[in-house]
Formats: sequence, structure tokens, C-alpha cells
Amino acid sequence: KFSDFMLNEDKGQVVFVRRDTHEKMIVRRSEALKRSREVLKEMQDSLFLKSRDFFNKNLVEVDSLEELKKAVQQKKIALAPFCDKPECEDIIKDSTGGAKSLNIPLDQKKARKKCIACNADTDISCLFGKSY
Repeated sequence: KFSDFMLNEDKGQVVFVRRDTHEKMIVRRSEALKRSREVLKEMQDSLFLKSRDFFNKNLVEVDSLEELKKAVQQKKIALAPFCDKPECEDIIKDSTGGAKSLNIPLDQKKARKKCIACNADTDISCLFGKSY
């Protein structure tokens, strides 16, 4: 459901109100289906860009457990070297007050680093964050 709408039979119009921008649109009833598809596409594009910008503004790269703790306290998402061992994820979760692994990005620079939990060599980084 993308909007609230009202049908005005007397005028042959439909009134749409977008939930993301609160923009009000009056559309001829004969064009309502076509226009609703266009508006849904515009909304999806707008919400995607807003989400991507928010993610990029809140993403930080860290190289230590201390830096990860600070990032989590600031409600950021952190990209950190990680060996992918469950016991290391437990250490990170306990040390940060609940941050967990979110995913391992497919497209990342392959460089030999040290896992922030156990200091083992690794060539992957993982996104960590905390749900609020």
C-alpha cells in the first residue's frame, strides 16, 4: 500500500497521498492505475536512494575491537577484519554489548589483515552492527 486515497465519483477523480512525502495528487480515475504504478516506482527509487545514503553515511572501517566498540556506541555499521569463527563472533558480541555480524560483502578489497577478535590472519572483512 503506497498511499491513502479517496475516490470522488462526482468528479471522476482519485486523490492519492504518498506516505513517504505526504504529497497529494489528484488523478483522473481513468489514469489512476497507470499513475499509481508510476508513483510506486518513484517511491521505490526514492526510498532506495535514501536508504543507500543513510548506509554510506553510517559506515565506518575499523581495524580493532576498540574501534568497533566506539563505532557501535555511535550507532554506526562497521566493516572489520574477521576470521569467521563462531567463537570470535561471540567475543565481538560480548565486547560490544550485542553487535553481531550482518554480512560479508562480496565486493571487498582482498588484503591480509588480522581478525579484530583473535588476531588471526584473514583476508575478509565483515559488517557488524547492533539493532536498536
